[in-house]
Amino acid sequence: MNWHLYSLPTDKLQVIIADQLGKIGGDIPPLDIFQHDINTVYVRYWKKRLTSLHRVVITRTRYAQLIEQVIKGHSETFKIYSGIEASLGERAKMLKDLVDSPAGADITEELNIRYYRISKCDRQAMTIIQRTAALEGIAKWIRDNNAPESKIVELAEEYERVVVLGKLVGAELLMLYADSAVEMSRYAELTDKIKSATGEKFRSLTVPLKEEINWQSFQRKIISATKEHCLSIQLFALQQMLESANAERNISQSAFSASVKQADRIKLTVISEPQHALEFPVNVSFEHAMIWIELADGRVLGAPLQWFPKLRAANRLERDKYKMTPVSLIWKDLDTTIHMDDLFDNNNAPLYPIDDPNK
Repeated sequence: MNWHLYSLPTDKLQVIIADQLGKIGGDIPPLDIFQHDINTVYVRYWKKRLTSLHRVVITRTRYAQLIEQVIKGHSETFKIYSGIEASLGERAKMLKDLVDSPAGADITEELNIRYYRISKCDRQAMTIIQRTAALEGIAKWIRDNNAPESKIVELAEEYERVVVLGKLVGAELLMLYADSAVEMSRYAELTDKIKSATGEKFRSLTVPLKEEINWQSFQRKIISATKEHCLSIQLFALQQMLESANAERNISQSAFSASVKQADRIKLTVISEPQHALEFPVNVSFEHAMIWIELADGRVLGAPLQWFPKLRAANRLERDKYKMTPVSLIWKDLDTTIHMDDLFDNNNAPLYPIDDPNK
């Protein structure tokens, strides 16, 4: 039998999986946080913001799930190869026992050892079939959750080739060893022939067995090398990918949860203080040495950055790390807070509206 070698390079495997980020699964379920009859700039802003964060969470979660499936697929492949490797070893040992058995050997002990090896091959057959069924389900999951032209389908095809191998080997082992009495009788008959044979007759019986032993040992070495030098490395690489994917998922989940809490706090304030509902900040931008703040009612007002030296000296990433409340903007790392009241005059008019000619 020509054993399939799991030959997908580790670096190519990583590229294939990384390429699937954002492409896994069907439509992202809708996010329903606000009442449908409310339609203000504030609500539209938070719907857009939370929907975007929600999409990131779902995307990264599905990506982590894909890596988990691939890890399971590689583990099942590893175990299928281990089962094939073990059965080849037992079969080679059984044949070797026939060839090397001395004439005066203890028959009872020989029978016990033989029965043990046959039972072990039978158990390996059942294990291989179970692992093959699990791997077939994983290959189906990959195909069902990805487009047919996707690169990840290459991995599903690799799994399907291992599935074919598993089915063939499992069926062969069951045919040979499921009926242990028949197999014991066959080996007993062959043993008697070998022990009673001499000269050329002995050679004609043992040489084919020795060749089969060598061939099975050779196949076992190939599978062992494939398993250890390919699958083991890939499993390690996949575990690293999963750790990174879970870290990214946790970060996005935390950002989403924090935004939901912030939106809920502002929403409660809108309900309790409707007269100020449309003066909440919903977005921040920087331009022309000014900070510009969009309010929930659609107005945009600003202030010179020279009022806030630490904010003016900060870079873009530092400026983006702010917390938004119904009445203020807070840059904790920069020890800077902008209160909405400070941006209005005594008549509740913006000090710097966006249509200011000096902008």
